[in-house]
Amino acid sequence: MKIRFRTLSLLITFFITFNAHAKLCSEEQEMSSLQNITRIMQEMSKDEIYITNIMDLRQERIRIYITQVNRIEQTCSSPSIYRAIIKLYENINYPSVYLKYVLSNQRKDLEIKEYVVGDEWNRTHIGEDDTPDVEELKSSILITGLGIVNTAKKLTLKNVGTAFYLGKFEGEHLVATAAHVIDRENFNDMLFHFITGPKFSLKAKKLIFFSDDIDFAIVSIDIEDKESVLMETVSAVKLNFDKVAEEGTLLTTIGFGFFDNERLGVARYENSNDCQIIFGDDKVKKLDKVFSIATGCDASGGDSGSPIVDRNTGELIGVMTRIRTEKIGLTSKQLIEEKEENISSIWNDASFATSMKYIKRELEKEENSLIKSLLESNE
Repeated sequence: MKIRFRTLSLLITFFITFNAHAKLCSEEQEMSSLQNITRIMQEMSKDEIYITNIMDLRQERIRIYITQVNRIEQTCSSPSIYRAIIKLYENINYPSVYLKYVLSNQRKDLEIKEYVVGDEWNRTHIGEDDTPDVEELKSSILITGLGIVNTAKKLTLKNVGTAFYLGKFEGEHLVATAAHVIDRENFNDMLFHFITGPKFSLKAKKLIFFSDDIDFAIVSIDIEDKESVLMETVSAVKLNFDKVAEEGTLLTTIGFGFFDNERLGVARYENSNDCQIIFGDDKVKKLDKVFSIATGCDASGGDSGSPIVDRNTGELIGVMTRIRTEKIGLTSKQLIEEKEENISSIWNDASFATSMKYIKRELEKEENSLIKSLLESNE
């Protein structure tokens, strides 16, 4: 693996010589450089230049264009220049392995931040004095994972994700999460742990619904008589299957993401102004084959399956499914500019969710009476 990486690095260095110490430039130089990058992009498109593998870089026409871009970067350095170069390479299918290598030389200038969307990391631990929107949502949140007994005979969880309580339907207590959080091979060992009030864990009972196409799953949980009293402390998320994911809607979300979390297994929320819908149902995009809306909410591994709700109404808008690891540290203003200009890199800079529109569409295909009862719950 190391040898392969070293070989790739040498090849990339040979064909693509991005200067890690590029010069800062004036506003006039930056504008001129951006115009030149746009011109090169147009010429490459007209010339039908597409890069798909390292052999392509040996073609003379491609090398000429790449050299022109490199010279601009070496002469004038700014986050705007790098974003324009990224956009150019995205439009010509520039291989991601090369792009990642290029960006690794520019991390300081680009201010690449893990998982952060917007100006800064905004996840906050839940507490006793949370805002009303957080207070309403947190009693429905569960941590989910495989129940493992370690050498100290202590029960722990692995493959941790987030789930949320839907309510009781036809005698079954239902929770929802992202499909990729569910371990179908070890389903009977899955546990769901409520985090507020009297904390308690319940075992998975039945897999009611599962879809890779929308990355969404519904599970019934096994509740005995002694636990039915504890369920009175749990609230169900407000369901509105006709809820539309609209741009600019302020959101609240809670999950068990591990990034920058010194207390693993403790839920954190976000309801900052960054946490809003960037691209809604009218501009969904397939990410890993899943139709996705884009949000400005910070999220990391472990937040998968988190509910995202309308901050004003508390109604469920969607479920967190796709989280990009490294993001350019764009401010909220820059995210909005990307949205307004419909720049494709927004699909790297945001976090993503499956919306109620697509969840409803798939659930309506089911003949299961439980699912029908669930769909009818908000009519």
